[in-house]
Amino acid sequence: MRASVGMAAGLLLVGLSGYVFLAVTGHSSTPSDAAALSSLYFLAGLVTLGVFVGLEQETSRATSRAVARGRRLAPVARTARRHAVWLLALTLAVLALLAPGLVSGPLRGRWALFGALVLAAVVGAACYWVRGLLGGRQLFYGYAATLATEGLARLVPCVAVFVATGGGGAAWAYGVAFAAAQGLAAGAGWWWLREGFEEPGFEEREGDQLGAGAQDTEVSEFEAGERSAAGGLALLVTASLLTQLVANLPPLAASTRLTSSDAVAAAFGQAFVLVRIPLLLTSPIQAMLLPDLTRSAARGDLAALRARVRLALAAVAGLGVVGTAVLALAGPWVLRVFFGTKADLSHALLAVLGVGTVFLMAAAILQPTLVALDRHRLVPTAWGAGAVVSAVLVELPVDPVHAAAAGGVCGPATVVAVMAGALAVTLRKVPAEPGGPAAGGRSGAVPPVTALAAAGAAGSAAMGAPSGTSADAGGGAPDGSSPGGAPMGASSGTSAEAGGRASMAGPSGTSADAVGAAMTVTASASASSLGSAPPAPDGPPGAAAGSTRRARAERRFTMTGPRTGWRRTAARAAKPAAEVVAALAGAVVMTFLARYIDVDPLARTGQVSALAALQLRFAVLGVVLLAVLLAAHRWYAAGYDTAKRVVCAGVAGLASGFLAGGIVVALRGTPWPLFGLSGDTGRLVQWSASIVHGHGNPNPTYPPLTLHALAWWAQLSHHGDTAAAFRDFEIGGAAVTGPAAYLAWRLVLSPLWALVVGVVPAYAIIDPYKPYGAVVMIVLLPVFVVSVRHTMRVGGMRWRSVLVSALLFGVLYSVLFLTYPGSSLWSAPGLVAAVLLLFPWSRAGVGRLAGFVGVTVAVFAVLCGWYVKDLVGPGTVDRAYGFDAYTDPAFFSMWRTDMPGDVGQWPPPGELAGVGLFSVLTFAGLGVALWLGWRRPLAVTVACVFAGTWLWRMEVASRMWATGKVQLWPRTGNQLLYCVLVLGAAAACFAASRLASWPPVPSRLGAHVGGVAAVLLVLGTAASSVSDYWMPAKTNSYKILAYVSQTMRKPDGSCPTYAPNHECSDTGDQSWLDNFAPPRNH
Repeated sequence: MRASVGMAAGLLLVGLSGYVFLAVTGHSSTPSDAAALSSLYFLAGLVTLGVFVGLEQETSRATSRAVARGRRLAPVARTARRHAVWLLALTLAVLALLAPGLVSGPLRGRWALFGALVLAAVVGAACYWVRGLLGGRQLFYGYAATLATEGLARLVPCVAVFVATGGGGAAWAYGVAFAAAQGLAAGAGWWWLREGFEEPGFEEREGDQLGAGAQDTEVSEFEAGERSAAGGLALLVTASLLTQLVANLPPLAASTRLTSSDAVAAAFGQAFVLVRIPLLLTSPIQAMLLPDLTRSAARGDLAALRARVRLALAAVAGLGVVGTAVLALAGPWVLRVFFGTKADLSHALLAVLGVGTVFLMAAAILQPTLVALDRHRLVPTAWGAGAVVSAVLVELPVDPVHAAAAGGVCGPATVVAVMAGALAVTLRKVPAEPGGPAAGGRSGAVPPVTALAAAGAAGSAAMGAPSGTSADAGGGAPDGSSPGGAPMGASSGTSAEAGGRASMAGPSGTSADAVGAAMTVTASASASSLGSAPPAPDGPPGAAAGSTRRARAERRFTMTGPRTGWRRTAARAAKPAAEVVAALAGAVVMTFLARYIDVDPLARTGQVSALAALQLRFAVLGVVLLAVLLAAHRWYAAGYDTAKRVVCAGVAGLASGFLAGGIVVALRGTPWPLFGLSGDTGRLVQWSASIVHGHGNPNPTYPPLTLHALAWWAQLSHHGDTAAAFRDFEIGGAAVTGPAAYLAWRLVLSPLWALVVGVVPAYAIIDPYKPYGAVVMIVLLPVFVVSVRHTMRVGGMRWRSVLVSALLFGVLYSVLFLTYPGSSLWSAPGLVAAVLLLFPWSRAGVGRLAGFVGVTVAVFAVLCGWYVKDLVGPGTVDRAYGFDAYTDPAFFSMWRTDMPGDVGQWPPPGELAGVGLFSVLTFAGLGVALWLGWRRPLAVTVACVFAGTWLWRMEVASRMWATGKVQLWPRTGNQLLYCVLVLGAAAACFAASRLASWPPVPSRLGAHVGGVAAVLLVLGTAASSVSDYWMPAKTNSYKILAYVSQTMRKPDGSCPTYAPNHECSDTGDQSWLDNFAPPRNH
């Protein structure tokens, strides 16, 4: 399992590097260069995956066989090297013959890229030879190291070229960086093989006599008689090429025929890779299916086998359809934004390509089923038929894109049809005899566990599933060794695991595309390893030991019980999934119900009635949730924990749904967002409209993910109308604030305390006008706590876990930063301080901490470095002097408004030396939280973030007179307020945990019901107050925002339904502009 995790991490890097390569070249190259590099991407996959994966599989099988028999490995390595040289020579000869056509067609006349293709073939031969030796010796950590090296060696140079050249790198530089990666991977793998091959595969054990007369128990039918190792290799290469033709021929054919339309050719190639993403979802399904499939086939329980296959096909069909629908809808935007395509492809075209992906996902289920039933010879036949159909269709005399799309769908469809037909015939012919052979083709030809387990391993590995199935199948003895005479680990398991994962990690660099391209390769490899017959119980010396090991392995497969690992995983995921659904459902229900509140939003009586109606709905739904909690405690004790989770999550959703409903009422009768097209709304609408029309982001300092998301939603739902899309963003953003806060704090606290600590304080800073800033600010704090808690444990973790977690945290921080960077910048000093304070310093742990931090920062720098450069550059200056820039910087306990004009005395007078009682209580809460939570990540992290933000605020404000810059320091008040409120709630949490242990122990049900009831009252009144704050009125407050929207003429020229006196204007009421005054000092 550990090796499988390493494989998965390596595959992740390989896949990421492929997508980054396409994205970077799409952004930095001309359409012609992008088309040529996209073609190089597919050609490299066709050459290396299509040719040298067979070499790896044959090398792995021969090596594992020698290891199991205790023979020297040097002759095996030399033979495999000789095969590699001959295979490379043949490949180079074919490339030389095809060079004129390749260069003038898909490579767009660039001989340098043809040189990169030749380089890819040379280093690919070396890499797959090394991987075959690693797999055969079961050095799977070394194998994973080659995958990781390949991914990094491809990812880092491509990004470096992009950054160093300012997005204008030459095509040959990207091509060489892409092609040379497997050379470094071969070097990394050779380091694991540095001890040489002169020693025997395994030391001779006493009692294991493998004399000259001993029967070879591993000789497969492919090696018996006239079939030699070279013949087996030829068969594997043929099968690999057929698979690669089905996978990569359509985009190559399109690129060749579209030499006069470079932008379309590049876009089609990138779209072809994009729609293959759902293939990644088949890996966990295979991991769930294959163990049960193997057991059913071994027992001859064909009814169960049919049921499992049908279930798996239904699952991949559902996942494929959903994934294809999402990619079809969002695909054009993703291609334009992330891949930099210069031509637009239709949603219908992406949907058609997605159908081909669904067929490939189905083939991923049918193929291992055929292999498990000893029908592996039919698999290359199916892929060959698909390749013929695809080759014919891509050359049809119609539009090249349409022809390629037809080949991309009908080729995989043919593969599925042949496989399905073969499977149906097989299941009709095979006798369903419990305990009998499930293959039905040759008597005694397939071991009941050994070969079928290897088949499962091959199928799972082909899709890159790190399920551990192949490890179990190929382990041989319980300790994972493969002593002499045990074919389970010697041939089938090893070649299946190593070869299958190698297929997944092909040089094309995309996990999605390599997944579909690798399936036949693995099945063909298993064809050379599954034909071995098991030794008879009374066979030669060592056979008895082999039978014992096989019996032990069979018990592992047949006695695991009906509750498999995937069911346990599903059971564990059910409760968190229920919380997510409940939180979102609560928000959606409250927002939806607000649409049926029929009032005049500009009349004060209408506003009051609307608030009362919202409060009534909130209260009724809250009572229903409390009733669910009580009913679960009374009648279904086993489900009480789930009920508690669902109730707390539902309350969080209802609370923010209340505010979203208030915004729905405030904007009733007008199509405009808050503030119409004035102020920040107008600027955001204009900037996102620029993106919609293909002109890019005109403001590089504004959060890019927010603007691109707004543009994408406008295209998806409003035909490019960014004003209507921003209206949805305001309502939807307000609605999801509660669920986001609750779910983020659930990473740290129990359900009820996540509600108290995370959601209740969030209402102090919730903002429906530009909700993304508040959402990021709220979510970032628990993410900081989780990351600090993780660093406290990182010293005792394995390096693999350290690096994978660092990658995930780097991606998470990048997404939050690109959505709203302010909170991250203010909080960074406090986060560093918290890590330094809480990390258990030790010599052994410092290195892992440095690795974790280094990788996290590196990932963040790759994804966000360009934006940080624009954001903190000298040209980024904020001189927006709102009234809050003139207030006492030490006051942050309340937020009045940033609208211009006289706001009266602010801050309001306080009881203690001008400081209000509320502020005093929040400071006291901070102190109590540190007192009771000293050394707890929650208290220390939030306190450090508060301190860091406070110091940053004072430093910037102290230089305001000298520089004339505000630099958003007043906006830090919301973060300071949220921090102290969270600490106050955390203090109550810490105190309650101590009181709960004192006798007499309080009632659990009473605590939960009382807590939920109190939170309902607090959130209900807070939501009503905040909703009232946004009701339209002509005042010097945020009420003016909705008032402007209600007085702005609709796009059709009519006035909003409730415009005062039915009068409106093109810009809405602009009297708020009269309140502006120049800065008092600059």
